[in-house]
Amino acid sequence: MARYFPLAIFLVFLTLPALAEQRFVSPERQARLLELYTSQGCSSCPPAERWLNTLTDSSCLWDDLVPVVFHVDYCNYLG
Repeated sequence: MARYFPLAIFLVFLTLPALAEQRFVSPERQARLLELYTSQGCSSCPPAERWLNTLTDSSCLWDDLVPVVFHVDYCNYLG
């Protein structure tokens, strides 16, 4: 048991940098996240999807704006 003690001490000191405080700082220029939730019975979803599709050739896409589209199915068939 005593011969493993130096190894245990070494492993403890090896993990100390992982326990150090980590700071995450956002950059000065941040991208905006645009979320669109659609459903089958939504009357305003097709115009919103058409507008979102106009952004495919935009220069701000992925640098300033990150679009995400989710289809929710719990509103389907509600009209």
